[in-house]
Amino acid sequence: MELVEHIRITRVNAVKLLRRDSSISIEGSLSIDVFFLIFSAQNRNSQEADVITLLHTSIYYIEHKPPSLTVSLYLKDFRTFDFEFQQLEQCQAVVASLQPLSRPEVHQLYAFNYTPRQKPLTCSDYSGWLHALPESWRVTTVNRDFKICDSYPEEVVVPRNVSDDTLKKIAVFRQSGRFPVLCCLHRKNQGALLRSGQPLRGSGQKYSTDDIKMLNMCLTGNRRGQVLDVRSQSTAYHHTNKGGGTELPERYPQWKLVYGDMDLPTGIMTSLEKLMTVCSDYASSSNWFEKLESTGWLSHVHKLMCAVQLVVQWIDTDDGTSVLVHGASGQDATLAVTSLAQLLLDPQSRTIEGFVRLIQREWLDAGYPFSNFHGSDRNMKERSPLFLLFIDVVWQITHHSLLPQITQQYPLSFEFNDMFLHKLFTHSHFSPYGESHPQSI
Repeated sequence: MELVEHIRITRVNAVKLLRRDSSISIEGSLSIDVFFLIFSAQNRNSQEADVITLLHTSIYYIEHKPPSLTVSLYLKDFRTFDFEFQQLEQCQAVVASLQPLSRPEVHQLYAFNYTPRQKPLTCSDYSGWLHALPESWRVTTVNRDFKICDSYPEEVVVPRNVSDDTLKKIAVFRQSGRFPVLCCLHRKNQGALLRSGQPLRGSGQKYSTDDIKMLNMCLTGNRRGQVLDVRSQSTAYHHTNKGGGTELPERYPQWKLVYGDMDLPTGIMTSLEKLMTVCSDYASSSNWFEKLESTGWLSHVHKLMCAVQLVVQWIDTDDGTSVLVHGASGQDATLAVTSLAQLLLDPQSRTIEGFVRLIQREWLDAGYPFSNFHGSDRNMKERSPLFLLFIDVVWQITHHSLLPQITQQYPLSFEFNDMFLHKLFTHSHFSPYGESHPQSI
């Protein structure tokens, strides 16, 4: 069914845009086309924008309770719009149009009809970050055509002495075939930051000799490596009963295991739901900050920052400690931790282009399932706000809310600002480019 066939009404006049923080309303016309909802204000002297244009896919959910004449649109970027109509039939027609238009099929997305004015930045190659790859590492094409791991790129960096045949064996031992790969090398000391899926040891205490040898090849000097399991110990144990788990200390004597104690995506999602409710009621709440704290969102921010702090402290030593980060699938908080660690360790990642490359490498190329985690269905169990949590922590760092020592000492270390982070977040949910829409193309 074509998108245009879902449109029950194309234009409604005498619509009022209500403001929740006052009794002021703005009258105008509401138009619906295949991709956009457009509100045009009639009062040109209004301080509000004359025209408000919303991409249909920016809508998180629509609220209308007949016989009310008000339709509320809750957007994925936390904004809320309340429209008041003259007739109930108009409300119902608008809602009936927006429901399917806000949840199109992948091939119907605006990205496939959008022509950018400027050529988008492409940055999926390794030349932008591995300026001089040491001889002990190599780029492998073992995953060509995504035969080993459908969530890894076709080219990844691994120790030079590990053959492709060995990588295939290790992939069988790791969740979703996500064998350990290099994220970056610290320029200061060549300490390696790696990520992977969890080992599939199960309750039978299985292990892989090849996996152990490969990780040991990533160590620098005589130092022990660090494994950060982003989950809590109880969660990791629970996954052990389901065939997963973490590295056995007796099998990996050269590596020390530490748990990150981060909550499950479902718990973080629950906090986000509460946060969205609190944000939509900002103006009318006298104890807003208390409500904010009660959502638990800042607790998740703090836990992620603590995990990142551990990784940075381990790697940024004189002789360099290698660090492996994983959770369950490796497509979870793992990517947030490795991204933020690089943001703090590598000055290039704090430039606009470097940060875009970081997102490309650690989120898009690394297989973060945007289409699943950022789905529009409010009841979708797979929904996860980890990318937003990552963006929030970046904001905390750049604004020294929880890490004052960073930007007070280096106020000019970040080339981007709030607007850039907000744009990045909105594009992760409703982008005209489309990189973050399908899970894999």
